[in-house]
Amino acid sequence: MDGAPNTQKSRRQVLAAAAAVTGLAGCQTSGTGESTDTVTPAPVPEGAVGGGTVELRHATSTDLTGAAIDQLIAAFEGAHEGSDLVGVPLGGADSADSPAVVYDRIGANLARRGARFQDLSGLWEGERDAYPYGVTVSSFIARSFVTIPQALHRVNCLYYNPGVLSEAGVALEDYPTVSDLADSPGPLDDAVETLFAQPLRTATELLALWESLLASRLYRERQYVQYVVGDISDNPLPIRRSLRDFDAALSMVSDDAHEATPEALLDDVVDGTVGFVRQPTWTGTHLIDRRDATYGTDWAVAPLFAAPWTVTFVARGFAVPSAPTRTAAPREVVEFATTPARQRAFCATARALPARTDVTVDAHPMLAEQAEDYREASMHLPSMAHGIAVRPPVRRRLETALSSFRQHRNVDRGVEDLVTALRTARVL
Repeated sequence: MDGAPNTQKSRRQVLAAAAAVTGLAGCQTSGTGESTDTVTPAPVPEGAVGGGTVELRHATSTDLTGAAIDQLIAAFEGAHEGSDLVGVPLGGADSADSPAVVYDRIGANLARRGARFQDLSGLWEGERDAYPYGVTVSSFIARSFVTIPQALHRVNCLYYNPGVLSEAGVALEDYPTVSDLADSPGPLDDAVETLFAQPLRTATELLALWESLLASRLYRERQYVQYVVGDISDNPLPIRRSLRDFDAALSMVSDDAHEATPEALLDDVVDGTVGFVRQPTWTGTHLIDRRDATYGTDWAVAPLFAAPWTVTFVARGFAVPSAPTRTAAPREVVEFATTPARQRAFCATARALPARTDVTVDAHPMLAEQAEDYREASMHLPSMAHGIAVRPPVRRRLETALSSFRQHRNVDRGVEDLVTALRTARVL
């Protein structure tokens, strides 16, 4: 079809249960730590295409992304007469726990469900240049799952009020790191009630803050990937520096941060009571929907503390397993979904960035600026916090280490705990 990726170069049916899933690079152990055997999926005849039902499995139940998936399904059925594409949310999945759900429900059951899935790794051949480095590399770190991303959400976003900064006579560039903001806030200290804020209701929010700070301290893309796979020295300087930044951030976050909601903090940005709020891209939909708040005047988004060359993100994708009664490969679904036109339509509905770097989003100035920044960034790093590259057992150990650091605030001990947690990836 017109604009579809060239996926005819490979018809391999190889590894086990390699389904394209939301935000997961792969796993080879169950959620309880028990290993799962590699299972060879049932062979699918070459070029088999036909009617019948195909299940589009996804691990997202938010209203916006759900609506985007519904739109994708309706468009696919309109373009493929006689087809029946059924959206099937993975049980219990939502925007907060989808990586763990996929890991626990699919990864732990490969032996039983393996024959229902097909390896889609061949879809990347000829398409790697159309997707950012972080997505393609993280898709093959563990090689059990292959991510076919439909949308991206940026993680290292800093929301602020341009008017407040202008009146205070300061600029974002005056604060190269969060430590600089804590040590020398300047006139901004008098202009706002709170210098820096973010919700800290969950351990995952702690991890998202730290990984954003770590990404800004890692100057080589591949070095970040080495951290993801556990190839890390005993006393890595980037982790030490990121923990100092993390400590500075915690010192500015109020004691009631565990009760703060993303929406309330973004409203505080518009009201001018908070200087900076670290939040992922998707929380910006709250401000996009505010009719009384203008982007660029009342609020704006920038990369986290002077790291314009670095973009951390979460990939929103889907699984396309073959239903037991159907022999057609899911390739026709993936080819359709990953065309530029469908990426634009999906992401405009989901208020997200397209996974392809050659597609733009012009539904809102924030998305347009993020897309431009995304294309220009020299590093596109996968998110540890949402499981693209770090499997859930590693992520949980990282969360434990950071929760502990929040209490003891000892950098030496924190470095040791984080190194130990990251190295767990070597043995899983």
